[in-house]
Amino acid sequence: MKKAQPAVFTGIGTGPDDARALHADCQYDPAKRLEPGETLASELMVMNFQSASPFDALEHYADMLREWLGIVPWTERHPEIGVPAGWNSWSGGGSSGGYGTNIDEALMIENMDFADRELRRFGMNYFQLDDGWSTKNGDWVVNADRFPDHGDQNGIEWLLNRAADLGFLTGLWIRVFDAESSAQIVTDHPDWFTDPMLFGLIDVEGEQLDLSDPVVIDHIHDVIGMVKGWGIDWLKLDFGYLCPMTKGWLDPNLTRGEYYRRGVQAVRDALGDDIFFLNVAIKGWNYDLADSVRLTLDTQPVWDGEQPGNPLANQGLKPMYRDAARAYWLHKRVWVNHPDLMFFRAHKNTSLPPLTLEESRTFLTSVVLQGGLFKIGDRLVDLSGEAVDSLRRGLPVYGEPGRPLDLFRREYPEVWSLPVPGFRRALPRHRPSPLGLEPQSDHVPDEKNRRRRPRD
Repeated sequence: MKKAQPAVFTGIGTGPDDARALHADCQYDPAKRLEPGETLASELMVMNFQSASPFDALEHYADMLREWLGIVPWTERHPEIGVPAGWNSWSGGGSSGGYGTNIDEALMIENMDFADRELRRFGMNYFQLDDGWSTKNGDWVVNADRFPDHGDQNGIEWLLNRAADLGFLTGLWIRVFDAESSAQIVTDHPDWFTDPMLFGLIDVEGEQLDLSDPVVIDHIHDVIGMVKGWGIDWLKLDFGYLCPMTKGWLDPNLTRGEYYRRGVQAVRDALGDDIFFLNVAIKGWNYDLADSVRLTLDTQPVWDGEQPGNPLANQGLKPMYRDAARAYWLHKRVWVNHPDLMFFRAHKNTSLPPLTLEESRTFLTSVVLQGGLFKIGDRLVDLSGEAVDSLRRGLPVYGEPGRPLDLFRREYPEVWSLPVPGFRRALPRHRPSPLGLEPQSDHVPDEKNRRRRPRD
C-alpha cells in the first residue's frame, strides 16, 4: 500500500438541505507512479458513532492509533523514569534573552550545579544541551574552543558524564537531516543533498539530505550512534520537518510522508528503545516513531506573543497553551506530549510586556494539568526565588493527562478535570537552601533510581 497524506475536513454540503458535509481525501504528493498491474489503496478511515462525547471520541481514536500501530509509550517502557522533567540550554534563544547557541562548558556547569542544588531533589531529572555544541551543523564535530577535551573524552562526553554523576539523565540536541552550506559534508558528498522546491521560493535553511538514499540513511544512523556512544539518555531532533520541502530525490516514487519517515526511522533504530526521543516535528508522521513531539511553535517569554496577529510569531505562553491543550488526548496513549518551555523572565525586547509571576504560574499549572514534559526555559542561574519555588511546586511530575472540559466551548479552555487517586496535601520539609526557600513537597526522588547503560 502506498502512503497518502489524509485530509479530513468539513465543508458546504452539495444538497439543498445540507448545511455541512464531511470530506476525506487521500493526497499523494508527489504523485505516485503505478507499474502495470499495481494497485493503490486509500488510507484507513475510521467513522466513530459510538462515543458518548467528543472527548471520548478523541481518546478512543488515540487508543485505536496505539493498537493499530503497535505503540508502547515511553511511560510504559520506562515507568521507573516516567514523564521527563528537565532544562533546555536553548532557553528561548538569544533573540529573546536566552542562551541560544552562545553556550560553553563554564555556563553549562554553572547551570548544572544550580539545578543539582535547587531542583534535582524535587524531581528535575534531565539536563539537556541544545544548539551551539558543534563546529558546524552537518559535520557534528565538538567545538573544542567552547567544550575542551578532558583526557580521552571530548568536551560534550565529559559534560554529559558530569551531569550523570550528579544524578541527571542527559540530553543532546541535533539537526542531523541537514547541513550548513559551508559544512565539509556538503563539499565531500554533494550528491547526498537535494534540490530546492519552486526555484527556492520555499525558504528551506541550509542543505537538506536526501532521505531516500540508502547511503544517507547509513550516515544518519552512524551520526546518531556516535552521540549515543557519548552517553545520552535523551535526543532532541530539530528541523527535520524541512526535508520534505525539497525535490530531486534519488527515489522519486515516495510521498513526502514516506520520505520523511525514512529519516526518522533511521534515528529511532540507532537510538533503540531505551533513549528518550523528542522530535520537533509534524505530529501525524511521528505517531509510532518518537517518544515525544513538541505540540507548538517555539514558546517565547511573553504572554500574548511577539507579534500578535502573526501566527508564526505569536509564540507567547497563552497561544501555545491553546495549541497544546487541543492535543491533550495523545498524551500517554501515543507519546509524551511536549507543550514546550516554561518561562519566568522578561523578553529581551523591552517593548514587549514582561511576564508577570501570575502569568508564568498559570502556564506552569497548565503544563502540570496536561501531564506532559516539564521543560524549564529560563537561564537557571537567573531564576528568582519565587520562580524556583513555583517550579518546585510542579515537581515531581504527576504525568497523567487532564481533560479540558470546556475545550469545545472556549478558545482557551479554563476548566480541567484531573483525578488524583489518594491525593493528600504534602507537608513541607525543612531543608536549607542557598536561596532561602522552603521546599514545597515532601517527596525526594530516589537517587538510586538512575540507570546508566553501557556504551556501545
